[in-house]
Amino acid sequence: MVRRPQCREYRFGLPVRRETGQEAVRVSTDFQTVVKTSIERDRRRDALERLVADKEQATLAVLVRTDGLAGEFRRQAVDGLAACGGTEQLDALADDPTIPASLRRRAREHL
Repeated sequence: MVRRPQCREYRFGLPVRRETGQEAVRVSTDFQTVVKTSIERDRRRDALERLVADKEQATLAVLVRTDGLAGEFRRQAVDGLAACGGTEQLDALADDPTIPASLRRRAREHL
């Protein structure tokens, strides 16, 4: 019998393992608002500002990594991480080859 790790939560439909100790991203209404292209840009910007105000650092880092999200929102998420003290996430983003060089450079500037 194979033992499977117990899952504490699900993130984007995938289980988050207890052993990893990684913080799970809360898929909030504000997160959903930011990623939905059918919602007007002002409402999406406001939702992103609420994530910054709530210091949702893990969620902001996910938004920066979200391919297909408009650049203005990804840049705003990087700036928001800096505003709410997300130095660990900014450091990780500065070295992440999967995101565009301009976002890595911006993350580095905030360190």
